[in-house]
Amino acid sequence: MDKKYEIPISVRIDELGKEHLDYFLTRPFGERRNMPALFEGGKKIDPGTIDKIKKYAAKAGETYVYIKKKQETVTPEPEEIASPKTRQLVFTNIEKTYKAVKEEFSKHENIAEILENTGEKAQEKLREIGKLFDTGIRDSLESMLNEIISNKDSMTMFACLDRYDDHTSDHSLSTFMPGVHLLSKYYLLGNNPSYNKEKIVRDNGFGLLFHDTGKIFVPQEILNKSKRFNDKEMEEIETNIKRAGIDKEYLKIIKIVNDPRRFNNFSEERSKTLKRIIDEKMSILVDKRALTKEQYRSLKMYPGFGCLSPYERSIIEKHSLWGRNLIDTVPKRPTRALGIIRNHHERINGTGYPEGTKKVSIDAQIAGIVDVFDAITSERPYKEARSYDTAFSILKKMSTGKDPEFDNKVYNLLNKCIQRFPRGSLVEVRGGKYDNYIGMVTRPGLTNKDGKMPEFALFKDSKGNRIEKPIMVTRKNYNNSFDIKGLPFTKKHLQEYTK
Repeated sequence: MDKKYEIPISVRIDELGKEHLDYFLTRPFGERRNMPALFEGGKKIDPGTIDKIKKYAAKAGETYVYIKKKQETVTPEPEEIASPKTRQLVFTNIEKTYKAVKEEFSKHENIAEILENTGEKAQEKLREIGKLFDTGIRDSLESMLNEIISNKDSMTMFACLDRYDDHTSDHSLSTFMPGVHLLSKYYLLGNNPSYNKEKIVRDNGFGLLFHDTGKIFVPQEILNKSKRFNDKEMEEIETNIKRAGIDKEYLKIIKIVNDPRRFNNFSEERSKTLKRIIDEKMSILVDKRALTKEQYRSLKMYPGFGCLSPYERSIIEKHSLWGRNLIDTVPKRPTRALGIIRNHHERINGTGYPEGTKKVSIDAQIAGIVDVFDAITSERPYKEARSYDTAFSILKKMSTGKDPEFDNKVYNLLNKCIQRFPRGSLVEVRGGKYDNYIGMVTRPGLTNKDGKMPEFALFKDSKGNRIEKPIMVTRKNYNNSFDIKGLPFTKKHLQEYTK
């Protein structure tokens, strides 16, 4: 019997009212970190339910609920390779440990000296702090590793963790889960001849979970920087350009490059054009004192390094070494994990850091590619989230051609293990009679053209009106008159499209 799908409706909690009585929650409400769910999915909404949801919304960190009209219908939910309970436990332990580590480091002025492991006293201090990574993390980590490794389905996809819950969008878990999944497929299901394969996966899992530990020591104003130049600097630059009588077109370029959310969506050709103008023509701004040398160097870093200055970039690039040195002092830490922590930003063409080596292990490349995948598909202060589909296109370019950053077999592994169109994600139709309709994936798929295409339920027409009875597009009734485009798989986009 075919399933009857119903697309969830997102409702702001402060707007939840009488008109929503007798609807049903599509998923648990209030399940957050170490808090159990206040209501389970399928709960019928009555006045008491509404009162409790509104009362506990702030504590649960929720602003929306997801509801449906009929109890018997199915709402497309992403497949997950680790249970929410295990994820919560791991996240809580990570958060607790990182807080303790930061508090301990706050007692010292020479944090960089300690992290860079210079001198016996620094090493002794690191060993003390390393003990803070207690057995609580190890136990919960083992539970999650067991769940992921035991999943033998090579088509299981990594579910976007921030689809509903802010706490699960933590980058450590968002990299750890797909990374271990890929490692499992590479070592346990492939023809890899390595000895003691499961131990290799588990040891690398430790490294994946703590791959960005060093970033807890990077100032938040650098990590969350959203503009290359702040408002005061831009005012000064604009004044200097006017005073020097320089072409206003240069100011327009600076304003474009200053807003990464804008230039991140530029085509490769347009980015190259801007880069060429900056490199070849805009040094005149330094000559005429409209820009400082440091500001010009920052401009010349466009488009590859977001909005950081060269100095800020140098601080960011220390995090992998800092993290490696700290985790090296953790009692009984796996030696193999240190390679992932130190080298997940290295690239096989030598453009990575901290060493710029071209000799990058498969393990570190797997960590690197899932790290980039999460960076592309997650929203950051300086960029919008992009779709899984877009991420695959970008990573394919990074893994092919004359000067690839990743080995192509690492990309192929990613392509086999993570769906381009996961269940519960959103797609937009391009062309045909359903042009610009929005759908939700009901059956995940790898591509939008071959026999492994996703199936989806169209629930919004081209004018944004909700379709009462979703139009099902399956592999049986699919035709080549249209294409589909994946939309970002984030909580914000889900809320926006399912209102």
